[in-house]
Amino acid sequence: MAKTTLRDKVWKDVLARTVKGGNAVRPSEVAEKTGASERMTRQCLLSIVDTGLIERRADPNGEVRYVPSPNVDYSFD
Repeated sequence: MAKTTLRDKVWKDVLARTVKGGNAVRPSEVAEKTGASERMTRQCLLSIVDTGLIERRADPNGEVRYVPSPNVDYSFD
């Protein structure tokens, strides 16, 4: 069985909190929770954005959050 990497932990945390939980996340929160560096976390977040599952949003004050994409059906039935 393959060993779980930090990138795996980041992906799982982000998808659980955004796609499944419907919440926005900040890179610093994800990094702190998973133990990954903020750089790795941002790279993973951008990869997830590329899949279309989440979107990157910047507030007027420059704070970046990642939110579930409204274009994806998130039903888990």
